Amino acid sequence: MQKTKNIHTLDSLEREIYRLRLEIKKCEEKMDTNFDYLHEHFDALLINSISGKMNREKDGHTSFIAVLKSQAVRAVINKTTGHFAGWLVKGIEHLACRFFRKEK
Repeated sequence: MQKTKNIHTLDSLEREIYRLRLEIKKCEEKMDTNFDYLHEHFDALLINSISGKMNREKDGHTSFIAVLKSQAVRAVINKTTGHFAGWLVKGIEHLACRFFRKEK
């Protein structure tokens, strides 16, 4: 993040606010993209992070992976990531409101 410049006039303040709003919008879009990717690929990411180079059975799956592929586990994972994403969005909105000193 870029440091703010010295602001001496109202015009420079408005330009800085506009620049910061554009930066917030870029960050929101990037986070939306990242959360969509996480939501779509959560099971594979979880498997890769936990198992690493775990020994594979003949069919290429471990029993742990088979459990993660069940519908019930996928439903819980989807619900959890949805709640986490909602919680994070509320936190970002709160920070943006505090940054721009707006109250709900």
